[in-house]
Amino acid sequence: AIDTFTGFSCLEDLETLCISNNQLSTFEGLGNLPNLRILSVSNNFIPDFKQFPFLPSLYCINLSGNPLAEGPLYRVQALAVSTPQLYKIDAQEVTQEEVDGVH
Repeated sequence: AIDTFTGFSCLEDLETLCISNNQLSTFEGLGNLPNLRILSVSNNFIPDFKQFPFLPSLYCINLSGNPLAEGPLYRVQALAVSTPQLYKIDAQEVTQEEVDGVH
């Protein structure tokens, strides 16, 4: 099982990263992925958005099944740490109301 993002940051051309159902507990090490468009890390053990990197091309993220996804403001928090072009969170389109909740 994968328990760290170490090693992925050298893959600057990577567009999709799917590492669901693993042992990840932090975003530490996930960075320098300017072309990453889709990030799927569902069903891991990530408790919060600490160390979530700036991913300028990200438009789709799946974090379901992580402790951080259980809070009532989870989707707004995901938008707050991400880029304006984030379009989908956990396979559901971002709503204007959610976007307004960030600003």
